[in-house]
Amino acid sequence: MARILVTGFQPFLHHSINSSERVLTALTKERQDIEAVFLPVSFQNSFAVLKKHLSAQPHYDFVIMLGQANGRALVSLERVALNWMESKNPDNDGECPAGGRILGGAPDSYLVDFFPSAWKEILSSVGSEAEGLEYPTKLAEVSLTAGAYVCNNLYFKMAHELRGSKTLPLFVHLPLLPEQIDENPGSPSMKLTTQVRIVSELLNLLTA
Repeated sequence: MARILVTGFQPFLHHSINSSERVLTALTKERQDIEAVFLPVSFQNSFAVLKKHLSAQPHYDFVIMLGQANGRALVSLERVALNWMESKNPDNDGECPAGGRILGGAPDSYLVDFFPSAWKEILSSVGSEAEGLEYPTKLAEVSLTAGAYVCNNLYFKMAHELRGSKTLPLFVHLPLLPEQIDENPGSPSMKLTTQVRIVSELLNLLTA
């Protein structure tokens, strides 16, 4: 059986909750085949916490990182981890990088090649059913940008750390939850049950 580690982030900025934290919490109640780690929204400490956990555990086959993306309407599988950090908003430690490389001497980016067509086809149909829709709709996508905030920072460091190993890192961005819209007027959202089912189907695909 494949060993899968799934991570989520704590709330940050003005958000009282984080959709990735809620989704991961729900997943741990539904599945016994994953291990979970909740990370701080910190340029410096998110990777440090995750690396410490990995160093204390046997080999994982997959490290799936979940993060919240305000403004995204779809669950997004991130294919590119970029060696760049830049933000107008501080992390939970108050750090607000003006722009610069994450790791000197490292590649400009890492590309994760994970059969995106099959992923989209499976998750689109599952997502439609979860939403109770009578016709197919697109609820998942493959994205080519994870931004330049803490999510991408963690993704790049993890991809660099695991280069050459048999462990595959993947980052999945999640929309806001409906209960977050009062704090984020006009932003798209997706029900918790739908997000959980989509991520769960991704895990099923990984372990098939």
